[in-house]
Amino acid sequence: MSAAVKALLMLEPLRRRPSFPSLLTPEQTAVTLGVSVDELDVMRAEGTGPIAFAVSPRVVRYSPAGVEAWKSHRSA
Repeated sequence: MSAAVKALLMLEPLRRRPSFPSLLTPEQTAVTLGVSVDELDVMRAEGTGPIAFAVSPRVVRYSPAGVEAWKSHRSA
């Protein structure tokens, strides 16, 4: 195997998108809460929605437990 191929193989894991299977995407969270993704984005920006985690500058995720806690607090 050439040095160039080895170098390319070493970089391959860095190109994969991060995966956080225990966290919810904005789409999954919006469905759980019965709102649109746009509405969820507004709630996050205003600080009125469930706690969001900025995994990277462009990736936001939500904790399932946090979403359920926020949901139960809102209905109480």
